[in-house]
Amino acid sequence: MQVLDLAGLALLDARPAGSGVAVEVHGVKRLRAVEVGYGMLSFKLMQGRREECKVNYSFLELDQRIEAPGEVARFELPARPPAGLATRTAGALAASAAKLDIALGTDIWFMYIAPWRGELSLSLSKSELSASDGERSAFAMVRVEGEKLSGVLAVYAPDKSAAKLVLERRLNTRYGTIKIDQVIARAEPGASRSFEWSPARGPPQPLLVATRSFPDKPRVKQLLGALGLPVEDRWYISGLVRADSVVADGGTIQYALRLVLVRRWRRDLHDQAELGIRAI
Repeated sequence: MQVLDLAGLALLDARPAGSGVAVEVHGVKRLRAVEVGYGMLSFKLMQGRREECKVNYSFLELDQRIEAPGEVARFELPARPPAGLATRTAGALAASAAKLDIALGTDIWFMYIAPWRGELSLSLSKSELSASDGERSAFAMVRVEGEKLSGVLAVYAPDKSAAKLVLERRLNTRYGTIKIDQVIARAEPGASRSFEWSPARGPPQPLLVATRSFPDKPRVKQLLGALGLPVEDRWYISGLVRADSVVADGGTIQYALRLVLVRRWRRDLHDQAELGIRAI
């Protein structure tokens, strides 16, 4: 387990507890309570006269509030299915979380982001996708095989039209909707392509991170780097990560599987199915 203290805590002790983590924090002045649940961290780069990184923490589910008189906070964070997306300018993470409620001060947030070891249930609204204009046709047969999607993509056309199968991810946050498209298969005329896709389960290793309520851009980038994402480190380019990245699938992320018939000099034709991903 990796521990990342971006809050400058006096003393932080974290130990594995079952599939989760037991946390003990000392020297927390004016501590009123500890709240534990399932939280979301949203962030977005705002361009203006000067660049600013907006950050928001919130609970999607609040499980308990532990009154904590004194300067010591003790709590456990269980392993829960994480979810997260990041683009060059925005992102969001959802995971097991805790907040140290500080009187007359800045609260401290913890997130425990661990790869999901349980089962994932996938569902499709339909298994056959097609798009055609009479001369050109694209077809995709998709099936759920356990915890992955597999199938075949084909296109028939008298010219250089092509087909692609795109997985659309959308995550609603305080700062708008984050969208990431992933092409999982491409096909040229006269050829069919087999494909497989599996959802992302989380970071390579469990991560416990502590931040103040409003971490700045460098700290957000430190967190993304600790999760294994390709952080943008070129000084002359603004951004959080170099490429759209997925921390983990599931949770509040919405999905669509879209077949696209790409026609030269004409608008594309589409068909799509809704994809559901649920942790068990």
